[in-house]
This record gives sequence, C-alpha cells and structure tokens, in this order.
Amino acid sequence: MMLPSIYRIVGSLTLCSLSFFILPEATALPGTSVVLSESSLVTTEDGESATFEVTLSEVPDGSVDVNFSSGDLTEGSLSNANLTFTPADWDIPQTVTVNPGASGDGNDGDVMYSISGTVDATGTNFDGAPVPSVNVTNINTEGISTIIFSNYQNHETDEDGTTSTFTVRLSSTPSSGTVSVELTSNDPDEVLISTGMDSPGTTATVVMDSTTPVVVTITGQDDGVADGDQPFSISIGNTVATDPSYDDLPNSYQIRGTNSTIAAYQPDLRVGKKFNPAVHKGNQIYSNRQLAIQTLRDRASRDKTTKFFLSLENDGSDTDQILLRSGNFLKQKRRYKMTFTEIGGSRISPATLASGITKELGAGETAIYRGTIRLKKRVKARERQFRSRITTTSLTDPSKADTSHLNIRFK
Repeated sequence: MMLPSIYRIVGSLTLCSLSFFILPEATALPGTSVVLSESSLVTTEDGESATFEVTLSEVPDGSVDVNFSSGDLTEGSLSNANLTFTPADWDIPQTVTVNPGASGDGNDGDVMYSISGTVDATGTNFDGAPVPSVNVTNINTEGISTIIFSNYQNHETDEDGTTSTFTVRLSSTPSSGTVSVELTSNDPDEVLISTGMDSPGTTATVVMDSTTPVVVTITGQDDGVADGDQPFSISIGNTVATDPSYDDLPNSYQIRGTNSTIAAYQPDLRVGKKFNPAVHKGNQIYSNRQLAIQTLRDRASRDKTTKFFLSLENDGSDTDQILLRSGNFLKQKRRYKMTFTEIGGSRISPATLASGITKELGAGETAIYRGTIRLKKRVKARERQFRSRITTTSLTDPSKADTSHLNIRFK
C-alpha cells in the first residue's frame, strides 16, 4: 500500500508479534513562518552588497535552523546564511548579507536570481515552516550606463529630526549634459528629503554630470500623533538625460526605513459635573499647544454643595510622572469645606493638593478624581464664589501641561 508522504511507518518486533504503526510526520502549525524584512534586493557588480533580516512569526517549541542558498552563485553569494533561533531569541533579527558576483564577466546585463530557504526544527510547531524567497537583481556596471544607489536599505530616523543618508552615482560619465532623477517621499508626514543645501521637502531632484556620488538626506518629521514607529518609503522616478544611454532609465531599488516616535508626554486634563467610566477621557486641549482652558461654571445646590469630577489622562506615548496641583484650594479653606478623592484611591487633603500630588500613568492611562465643595455658614455674600485653577505638568517634560478652571457661585 502506498502511503502519502506526510506519513511514516514505524515498526517494532517482539518475540510474539510484528506490528507496524502509521504516524503522521511532524509538520509546521498553520500560521507559523519565517519572516523576512525584504522581498527584493539590488546589488551591483562593482561591490555594492545588500542585506535582509530574519525572525520567526512566533515562539518556537524548540530550536529552529533556517538555511538560505543562492540560486546563482556567479551573481551573488551569502554571508551568515545558516541561522539558529531558540525560544529565547526568536524575535531578535539576524542579518544575512548578499555579496554580488565580481565584475569581469562582460556586459551580461542586469541578472535576476532568487534566494531560497529551508527550515529544520527540533520541535513540532516550526518543522517544515515556509520560508519566503528573496528576489535579487545584480546590476551590471561594466560598459553600461546605469544609476547606482548606495546605503539604500534600513534607514532609521526620529521624529525629533534625526537624519539618515544615502548616495546616488552614475556608473560612467555621460557623453553630454547632466542626468537627473526625481525622488519622492511617499510618507511626507514621517520623512522629508533633500540634496545639498536645499530645505527638506516632499520631493528632491538629484542632478549628476560625473561619477561623483550625490548625498541625499532623509529627515524625520514629527506628525504630532503618538502612533509609534512608522515605516516609510521613497519612490524613484525614471532618469532624464541628454545622453541617450542615460535617458529614461528605470530602476529596481526600494528605499525604505522607519521613523521612530520620540518619547512623548502629554498630561490631558478635563473637569466636568458627571463622569461615565466608559467614555470619560481628557478634553485634548493642551495649554502648550492651544490657548484654550476648560472651565466648569456651576451654581451650588440648595444645601450649598457642589460636586465635580476631574479626569487626568496621559495622552503621550510613554509612561510619565504627572504633577496635579491647585494652589488656591488651601487659601479658600476658611470659607469652604473641600474634599478631593481619587476614585479607587484615598482622600487627598487641600494642603496636599496645594503642594501637588504626583501620579504615574502609562501611555493612554487615566486617573479619575471626585471633588466636593461645601460653603461654610456665615460667609458674606460677596465671598460666595469659588474660583480655582487646576494644573497638570509632566515631570519628564515640564513644557507639557494642561489647565482647567473651577468657577462656582453659591447663593
């Protein structure tokens, strides 16, 4: 009987009997795979190499060996092609380098080939897991007009304006005039590009008249959104040249990178009469960004008491220590009885609130406080208006703050 290839026969022999068991072969679980950072790469025959990074899609239940091989060793060989991952380092990228074949094989044009991989695992969840292939173009530079991009991979910028660079050059001097190519940032909220002394912009034009490399700068941009690290890419247009051999040349390069979000801190304060835990958030009004301060205006009830809620939210992208205070709460102690309590926490005295309380909040976390103000007896009519300014300040970045006002009139 022929058995499918996913099964194997295990036999056992004893003095009494001969028995066979059909067991399924170990196969990778659905969804498990080897993850590559690149699907296509470009190298050049004059020595420009390329790299890709490798990780696993999830924690393996044993060690996992991933082995890569080049489909055309005359055009490209691999360094660090045999990788091992364990449950302790499965998500730490390991780098494979693609080294181009040496020039000297004549004008054979640009040659494409593939890099493939296989998996050998001691556990079961990755044994036989799929490995994506990488398509590589090895650009011919011998006796041909072409444009070469160096350091085009894995750019890293920050929202604080940190830059990264790559270079563009010609393989030979054009017979006449110049060769230009336009670059476009596909994500201008994340990065802008420039050459020379030009200001960063969405587009930049590289102009060349020799083999001297031209430096292109990528500048990270702050989009004002706590969106974490964001990928970006730069498109490359066809060349424009008076030399026919350089005119309207396409390219195979993919310029990509990551713009990292700087640690952001934003204490967001909101004051109101009612509180709904499901929807109550900060008011997204910040005193350092907008000249807007939220005010609660209220008239006290017949028993000369008013209640309010205060919501403190960290709208930043990192954990922050936030100072909440109201200096004039204590000054009005003679006329008003005041209580201030964190929901789920303890009562806070006016003196403590006046000096400030520090609250640690993770990104997106909220603390809710409930306040009560009662007018004491025998207070003159002209003194029956409670006013207080409540502020929050980031202790990590004191320039970030928010403000709310209480303005309550008592009969």
